[in-house]
Amino acid sequence: MYGAKVNYLDLSYNSIETLKGLEKFTRLEELILDNNKLADTVNFPFLPFLKTLSLNNNEITNLEDLVNNYNSIETLKGLEKFTRLEELILDNNKLADTVNFPFLPFLKTLSLNNNEITNLEDLVNKLCDAFPELTYLSLLSNKACPNQLSDLEKDESDYQRYRYFVIYKLKNLRFLDSRRVTDRERMEASARGEFMRVRRPTNDVIPNDPGSPELRARPLPLDLNALGKHKGAYGKCLYKYTGKHSEGNRFILNSDL
Repeated sequence: MYGAKVNYLDLSYNSIETLKGLEKFTRLEELILDNNKLADTVNFPFLPFLKTLSLNNNEITNLEDLVNNYNSIETLKGLEKFTRLEELILDNNKLADTVNFPFLPFLKTLSLNNNEITNLEDLVNKLCDAFPELTYLSLLSNKACPNQLSDLEKDESDYQRYRYFVIYKLKNLRFLDSRRVTDRERMEASARGEFMRVRRPTNDVIPNDPGSPELRARPLPLDLNALGKHKGAYGKCLYKYTGKHSEGNRFILNSDL
């Protein structure tokens, strides 16, 4: 009966391969199982009061009932069982734009650092539906997050626009990445965050066949004499001005004009 009174349990570094017997800890709120040998085949017991689950550095590749870092996780199937979960850390996995988040009404903290997420708008819409109480979110080292540390082509203005958009969509956020959401940011997000979404160009390729009906555009010729000797051309041309106010006019005869 002792297990029924325990609400915190740390079993890290124990080479654990099975969770047999854990079902006795019915009041468990925080469970730490880092650096063990848990794999996809592990049978996770029902823990109705569990709020924090840490499973860093195990051998999990497909998330059935398990959560956390360095596990090559690609799907969150089974996470819906943890309805009272308040904190979810999924850093350094393989979560991509196709991931679906289960509805977790009490979740307040979500960390998705260093995954494979590229579509910010799609992600934020999913988070709005799945986690209504979300107050802390971190998306660093994803392509969806234009941070200078992970993308040298981005600058602070890119990152600030990203913050305005996320804050506009997730009304309850207090922290985004490593920074607190300020009152000024919240005001700016309310005023123009809707227009800060990032639109990425598509990878559509224009066919090479000139006769193709899909070819809708044709580059202008570099040759000035091509296509009916059009004067406009796509290229650089150098013109010499010899107008009325040019000093060179003193040496130009009427026959040269």
